[in-house]
Amino acid sequence: MSPPRCVPNNLQPVSLDKENMENVLADLQATIAKSLTILRRYSQVANTTNKNNDESETLYTGNSGIALMFLRIAVQYGAAGLEDSLGADFRSQIPIIIGELLQPLKVHHASHAHVSPLATDTGPALVYILASLSYPSIILSGENTSESKSKSESEDRWAVSTKALRNAVQVAIADDSLGGDEVLYGRAGLLWGMLNLRSWLGVELASQARREDLNHIAGDQASIIEDLINEIMEAGDSGSDLFTKSGEYKGLPLMWQWHGKYYLGAIHGVAGILTVVLQAPRKLIMPHLHVISSCIDALCTLVSQNDGHLPSSLPAKPHSYELVQICHGSPGFLLLLATFRACFPQEWHLDWNTAEALASERVWKDGLITKGIGVCHGLAGNAWPWLLQAHARKGSPEADVSLSRALAFLLHSRELPLLSRSGNAYLYRISDHPYSLFEGLAGTVCAWMDACVIIRERLAVTEGANSESIRYVFGIPGLGGAQVHSIL
Repeated sequence: MSPPRCVPNNLQPVSLDKENMENVLADLQATIAKSLTILRRYSQVANTTNKNNDESETLYTGNSGIALMFLRIAVQYGAAGLEDSLGADFRSQIPIIIGELLQPLKVHHASHAHVSPLATDTGPALVYILASLSYPSIILSGENTSESKSKSESEDRWAVSTKALRNAVQVAIADDSLGGDEVLYGRAGLLWGMLNLRSWLGVELASQARREDLNHIAGDQASIIEDLINEIMEAGDSGSDLFTKSGEYKGLPLMWQWHGKYYLGAIHGVAGILTVVLQAPRKLIMPHLHVISSCIDALCTLVSQNDGHLPSSLPAKPHSYELVQICHGSPGFLLLLATFRACFPQEWHLDWNTAEALASERVWKDGLITKGIGVCHGLAGNAWPWLLQAHARKGSPEADVSLSRALAFLLHSRELPLLSRSGNAYLYRISDHPYSLFEGLAGTVCAWMDACVIIRERLAVTEGANSESIRYVFGIPGLGGAQVHSIL
């Protein structure tokens, strides 16, 4: 008998009255501060032990993903109300921490279906570029600290990083073969990186040479964003034709292969690919919006037919609909719908509401999965789409339901390993990468941060303040869901 996938949900949705929201905010802020202390200690150990580690370093489970979390903290702490919790001394250490976590960079030789920042060497390169733009004086661990040499080495790091991204873009656009479009390894993940990098072109930079580098990689003149979108959409159309011709099953209007399967979830499949595509500039998406909407129609039908479950792949096999996690299952479907609402609210189809409600009920019932706190297959990933729904639908009763459920999951995640060994913690596992961005604590911290921003936004409304001043809801690393904010 296989072990249970989920823990029975005996949680209560969180009350959203002002006093309770203030208490929840304080609890999450304290948990973030505690978690950052744990991750800071880990980064110091990692800096000592991993200097000569030749294993592939990725955002998904590697130290560069934790570096990205610290970069998010640096940008988001004010909106999350963490000025007092973190303190000026800690915040001043963030560039040093990021430098410790980012290992010496190497030129990434991109290949078919290995271009995304999430699971290839493109990721550390992109984090270094984003960190350098935020902190021009950042020094990576192991760099010479003398002023002249550190400046030279910084330029070398920049050159290696930008070359890695250019290589990945060139391969992604030139390679017409199918099977390389999903988020974790493929074009969709690279597109998300390029969209965020492109946002920096609207910011005043100290170095004109670096601006020219960015424009060459992700600017309008190069039309790279449009080329990536077209490659992804053409592959989806071809994949749909291939699937339909291969058997008696009817396919979706857009389908993408990954290792011979047609996945539907957010990491390898349709939901994740379309989530990223929808956040591109509106003028580039409008020609594709009809087929994207038709694809969502088909996903809604699948969810409705399967009692709120999204099958992990097509053709659906027995029990393939039992996974309730963002990589494979209904949370990825909810993420896609939340993104559509955020980016194209006027084009929303009212008949999608039924499937959205069914999927939300399924995640509430079966979403306390025993794999633990992580994003890819954990409580943080399952709660995050509700946060984004609440952000996209703020002021509506449906937003209240989504937020109250998200907070119940996120508060419960404080009671899981690594943060607790008491109560029901024994029901949940610790992942193989317990500190990481997608399987561990770092990604969960990012979810707690988004929750703090959304709570403060809600409290600002109740107090009559201008909630539009709080704009730092970033969404899931590598996927987003709340539009592009110049950070992964």
